[in-house]
Amino acid sequence: MTRIIYKQENGRVAIIQPCTWETNPATGEKFTVEEVAAKCVPNGKKYKIIEESDIPSDRTFRNAWTVDESDLTDGVGAAA
Repeated sequence: MTRIIYKQENGRVAIIQPCTWETNPATGEKFTVEEVAAKCVPNGKKYKIIEESDIPSDRTFRNAWTVDESDLTDGVGAAA
């Protein structure tokens, strides 16, 4: 399964689990991960689509997880 990550205003890493099983009413097809990212990532925030296995399984220090802005190369959010 894929996940979408981006850096929040407070510097923490946000992780979105895309719901690609829902139908996009505009197309009649299932949402793509890219459509979910564009819809859910805040406007102007860069994001990266990664595999769930790339996320540490130990959530003990989750608030300390970081991501380098230069690694967020898959797009920019458009959510208002």
